[in-house]
Amino acid sequence: MKIVYPIAPHGLCGFHMVMNIKNRFKREDVTGIFKCASKCYKESEFMEEMNQLRWVHPKAYDYVMKIGKETWLRAYSLLRRYAMLTSSIAKCLNLCLRHALQMPVTVLIEFIRDMMQKWFHNQRNHADTLRSQLTTWATNLLNERNEDSTIFTVCPIDWNELLV
Repeated sequence: MKIVYPIAPHGLCGFHMVMNIKNRFKREDVTGIFKCASKCYKESEFMEEMNQLRWVHPKAYDYVMKIGKETWLRAYSLLRRYAMLTSSIAKCLNLCLRHALQMPVTVLIEFIRDMMQKWFHNQRNHADTLRSQLTTWATNLLNERNEDSTIFTVCPIDWNELLV
């Protein structure tokens, strides 16, 4: 990847990271702390969680820190990370191709090309109907959260922090 796409950032799936930690250390408290740490947007909040992990299980702390924070942590990521769960493209394709995998390779390749061409065409048509740069799902989520936020009171603490 680094040779073909040298400036493309590499990220790890949070779900799979949690599963690896759960299988390796077999402790719910370690898994819970890691989940909280991985969702932090602020470095200070992340450090609080990681200090707790270091105190609870030093080996788990060392394991997680060796992986590289920028690959799994929102606060250090080169990308914007959101709470979205997507399936692996390989799993998706395998499911779609389960019957076609029995075909000769040339027929299989043509089947894949045709299928992907239809997908891209349909997605493009759907994108053309959107009236915003956001998807319908994202727009609905923002509208819902905006409505929910109207009941909060915001009080400034200082120039950088607010009490909600």
